[in-house]
Amino acid sequence: MIQQAAKGQSINYETLDALLRGVLNTNPESPEDVYPNPAVFEAGSALLVHQLSGQATAKDVEVTRYLAGIMSLAKKVMKSQAAGTELSQAIKNIERRLEHFEITEPSVVENF
Repeated sequence: MIQQAAKGQSINYETLDALLRGVLNTNPESPEDVYPNPAVFEAGSALLVHQLSGQATAKDVEVTRYLAGIMSLAKKVMKSQAAGTELSQAIKNIERRLEHFEITEPSVVENF
């Protein structure tokens, strides 16, 4: 979806909604608490498996860079208490905005 949005292509708003709501669930008891309808992630899951499998012949280099960047960023946040605190505050700010706006509203998505 990041790649599609960056290229100005249309995205699936049901999937976007599910992804963003998953980010907001910071105390889940199970994966189902974060992603109650995994079917909306089928296309992305298939791409991820394809990109990470050692058997894939034609990989999308741009998607691989996105994956590496996300993993690197996650590592940095996990190591930095200040970054974790900042991320937690940003999530709280987004939750407050949701009292007035839909989660897929462009200004809310921008806050993510």
